[in-house]
Amino acid sequence: MCLEKRLEPDIEKHQTKEQAGFRPGFSTIDHIHTIEQIVEKYQEFKSSLYLVYVDYAKAFDSITHESIWQALKHQNIPDIYVNIIKNMYLKSTSRVKLDRLGPKINIRRGVKQGDLLSPKLFIAVLQNKMKNLKWEGKGINIDGKYLSNLRFADDIVLFSTSSKQLEEMLTDLSDSSNTIGLLLNTSKTKVTTNS
Repeated sequence: MCLEKRLEPDIEKHQTKEQAGFRPGFSTIDHIHTIEQIVEKYQEFKSSLYLVYVDYAKAFDSITHESIWQALKHQNIPDIYVNIIKNMYLKSTSRVKLDRLGPKINIRRGVKQGDLLSPKLFIAVLQNKMKNLKWEGKGINIDGKYLSNLRFADDIVLFSTSSKQLEEMLTDLSDSSNTIGLLLNTSKTKVTTNS
C-alpha cells in the first residue's frame, strides 16, 4: 500500500479525462451517463453515430512486464520505485499441481491479483499506448473538441461518425494493444450504431 500511495500521484498526472477506472475523483457512472447523453443527442439531431465497446481477453493477466517498465519510465517514475516493482515481478513464479507439484514457471505477463498497485500499473500501461495513437480529429466533435474514446479501466468505448473511421480506429487500437500483450475479445467486443 505504501508503494501504491507514493506512485499514485505520478501515474495520475499522466492519465487523461477519458480514463475513469481506478482513479480518485472519477466515476465510471459519469462515463456511462456521458455515453447515454451522446447517444441521445445524436438520435435527437438524426446524426450518424458509431460506437464499439472493446473488451480485452484476460486484460489484467495479459500485459507484458516489459510494457509495465516502459510505461513507468515514460511517466517519469523514479528508478528506485521501478526497480522495486521489477524485483517483485521478476521473482514471480507459479506451479501446477496435478498428481504432484510441477516445476516452477516464471511469470512474465500480467499484474498481481489483489495488489493495490496492480490497477494503477494497468492504467499506466494502457495510457502509455493510447497517447501514441494518431487520433487527432477522429471520434466525435463536441464543442470543437474531439472525443475518440472513454475508458473504464480495461474496457473502452470508441466513438465515430463513420463506420470506416471506427474500423480504422479499432484496427489501430488492436495493433497497438497487441504490442503490450492485450488481445481483443472478439466475442465480447460489440459495435452499435443509430444508422
